[in-house]
Amino acid sequence: MRWRSLRLADLVAAGILCLLGLAVLLGVSQMRVGLAAQFQPKLFPSLVGWLLIAAGGGLGLAASRTPAHLTVAWPARHGAVRVAIMLASVAAYVLSIGLLGMPISTFLVVSFEVWYLGNYRWHVPIAAGLVSAAVLYLVFMHALGLTFPAGPFEP
Repeated sequence: MRWRSLRLADLVAAGILCLLGLAVLLGVSQMRVGLAAQFQPKLFPSLVGWLLIAAGGGLGLAASRTPAHLTVAWPARHGAVRVAIMLASVAAYVLSIGLLGMPISTFLVVSFEVWYLGNYRWHVPIAAGLVSAAVLYLVFMHALGLTFPAGPFEP
């Protein structure tokens, strides 16, 4: 079937990435920030938007060189369940940030995702979560002074 071709799947994914990048850039353009800020809050979201557009463009170029006869197999049920669980964990992360604060929520979601996706000993997911939460707190919240919900770390 034509709609199961690898080229079409890659072109659709490229289009979605480009549209997502444009949506991010549109959202950034509507941000209202003062010019006196030491660190401009628009920088990182703008970089993410442009990187999404570049990734979509690169995928689109690669897809244009893919032979049209290659087909895409439907993912196995196990893979679809893994994707659904990962999406649910990201949704739980977003919802828990306001309650627990960004560092604790980051620790929990990274620990869960590393545990779920990998076959590691118990200390590896915990270490990955602690490092992620520490980097988020020290670099973004403390050093750069960005205001994320801090939960119990609120000054």
